[in-house]
Amino acid sequence: MDYEQKYKKYKTKYKTIKEDNRINIENIKSKIFLINYPSEQYDYYKEKIISLYKKCEPDEKTFIPLMDNTKIIILSDVTKNNIFGFLALTSTKIIQKMFPDDFYYKGGLSSPGLFMTSLCGNNLYKGVSNPLIKKLNKFKKYDYILLHVSTKRKKVHNIYKKHGFNDNGIINIDDETFHIMRKTL
Repeated sequence: MDYEQKYKKYKTKYKTIKEDNRINIENIKSKIFLINYPSEQYDYYKEKIISLYKKCEPDEKTFIPLMDNTKIIILSDVTKNNIFGFLALTSTKIIQKMFPDDFYYKGGLSSPGLFMTSLCGNNLYKGVSNPLIKKLNKFKKYDYILLHVSTKRKKVHNIYKKHGFNDNGIINIDDETFHIMRKTL
């Protein structure tokens, strides 16, 4: 076995051990709640949300997912001091106004929907996406959830598929390729 094969084997083994040592979110008393942006509640959690976002999206220079009337689902400990993860959603009407010429090309539908701009979880914990995505089923006044996930992020793509999102094609945005994914509510 040459050096490269040994390194790959070690890297895989280390990654497995590291993932197995994460704390399962199901074993922690947690609370899930909704806040709006803009709001005083958001101002209270702003630093924690941005800090977590920077860990999830280190290439992003700013916290992009927020637009007026964004809803943020937060998963925290029961004291609401430690945020395990969050999910940000914006009405597809806002997205349609921003991109009127290619809204349907990007996966939008004429019925009311939500566009998921971000799903972020603290990597010290596993299973953070489960309660956040399950909470989406509570948004009954909307017909669907739409999101774009980079084709480079296979694990994230699989998480969404596991939670009932369907692949509805591929698009190119700013020289990057994305899956268009949609879930009917």
